[in-house]
Amino acid sequence: MHLWPPCCRTGTPELERGSRADMRATGILHGQQAGGAADEQQGKMNGPVQVATDGACPGNPGPGGWAWTTGSTDASGGLRVTTNQEMELRAILEVLRAHPDQPIVILTDSQYVIDCVTTWLPGWRRNGWRTSARRPVKHQPTIEAIAAELDRRPVQLVKVLGHAGHPLNERADRLAAAAAARAARAPQ
Repeated sequence: MHLWPPCCRTGTPELERGSRADMRATGILHGQQAGGAADEQQGKMNGPVQVATDGACPGNPGPGGWAWTTGSTDASGGLRVTTNQEMELRAILEVLRAHPDQPIVILTDSQYVIDCVTTWLPGWRRNGWRTSARRPVKHQPTIEAIAAELDRRPVQLVKVLGHAGHPLNERADRLAAAAAARAARAPQ
C-alpha cells in the first residue's frame, strides 16, 4: 500500500488537477467527462490528481449514491439498497479505478474511510479479514478492491470538513445526493 505521509490531515493541498474519467461502476452510473486526453496529460506532467469523494444514503440503509469530482470531471452512481459507509467506500474505489496508475490526492469528509485504509486495513489483512472482535469485516469486497488499487500507486487521503464550503467537497456532496435520489427512483 502506497500512502503518502501524512496519510491524512485537515486542510486542502494546493493541487488542482484534472483527469479523464474511466467510469466503471456497479449500479446506476451518471458521469460527465471533460478535458479528455489533455486533462490526462496535464495530470501526468503536473503531478497527482486531486479529487473529492462523497457518499450519501439518506435512509441508511436505503437508496444511496457515491460521487467523485476533480472540478472538471465527475462520476457518480448509486444502489437501491445500501449504506452510507458502503457509498463512501464505493466513491474511493471508483475514483481509484478511474485514474489507474496515477498518483492521487483524495479529499474526503469520511473519517470512517480514512480509518479503514490507514488504521484498520493492515490488521484486517493479517487477521484474515476479521475484526479485533473476530467478526467478519463489513464491506470486505469493496475494501479489498480499494486495497488492491492502493497497492498500485501513491495515494494521499486528506480529511476535509463536510458542509464547510470546500468547493470540491460541496460538489461531490451534491453529486452523491443526486445519485441517491436517482437510485431511489430506479425501477426495482
